[in-house]
Amino acid sequence: MKSFFLLLAVIATLHGQETPPERHVGEIRNGYFITGNPLPEAWQITLHEPNQAVLSPAARGGRELTLECNSGGLQLAQLLRLEPGREYCLSFCYRMSDITPYINVHLEFPGYPPITSRLDPLNHCDTRFSATFRAPGPEAKLYFTFGKRGQALTVSEFRLTATPPEISNGGFECFDAALPAGWRSDTPQLFSRTAAAVKGEYALQMSSGTGFLETTVTDPVPGKDFVLSGWVKAEPGGKPQIKISMLNVDGKEMTLPDIVFQLPGSGEWQHFERIFHLPEEAAMARLAVGGNAEKGRIWFDNLELEEK
Repeated sequence: MKSFFLLLAVIATLHGQETPPERHVGEIRNGYFITGNPLPEAWQITLHEPNQAVLSPAARGGRELTLECNSGGLQLAQLLRLEPGREYCLSFCYRMSDITPYINVHLEFPGYPPITSRLDPLNHCDTRFSATFRAPGPEAKLYFTFGKRGQALTVSEFRLTATPPEISNGGFECFDAALPAGWRSDTPQLFSRTAAAVKGEYALQMSSGTGFLETTVTDPVPGKDFVLSGWVKAEPGGKPQIKISMLNVDGKEMTLPDIVFQLPGSGEWQHFERIFHLPEEAAMARLAVGGNAEKGRIWFDNLELEEK
């Protein structure tokens, strides 16, 4: 009987223990404050009365968090996992209620000097903060400090992106069943892999129809210009195209018009570069390659994306 009650005590103790949230490398969790009430999940918020933290709907999707500093001890923080030596871009939207004092944002790396930036007080205007840094170690603490009491800071749309942004499996080297890993299509029968590659072992081949193969680029910084490059080849009659669609924070297509690039249709591999702009209101982009291969096959290889 004693061992039975001991077992119950152990089960109750384990049940009461909280599993720490999983931290993915190079990611800010719940950066749009979508989950959690009354405070956002995955964030550490230290509140002492009369300080306040209030969530409300954001204009471009997700929610925004307003922090009112009425006494000491207010802090918003998150622990990040990073790849040492890699360059990242931290960005978020903010506005301040008081333009006279300062608010700093910090990245604190154990054993290394902290990285600190001061937010520009632009008098109640929505502003996007963006800063590039190279991670000296595998972990960092992201947090804010306030210059004085009586300030309010509203933040939203936190993003941490590895630079340059990457197209998943842009060389089409990895395939899951019939399609390249990380890509999808409504017409999968049109696409296959071929050993006639420019670089690596494989390239993407399209034949006998009209359609597109698409992937989502989740880490470009809004408001920037990007260079999309790659290699393309087509038989006579083949009409290769690339389409770029803008997506919101939920991954849904926005009402903004698609960007469509008509590519050269030569029988030899040709390198191409195309420049496009990611609007401030977009959170990510959908990249689609394909076109019309009813009268001639089309090939793509080694797609890359970099900030201009």
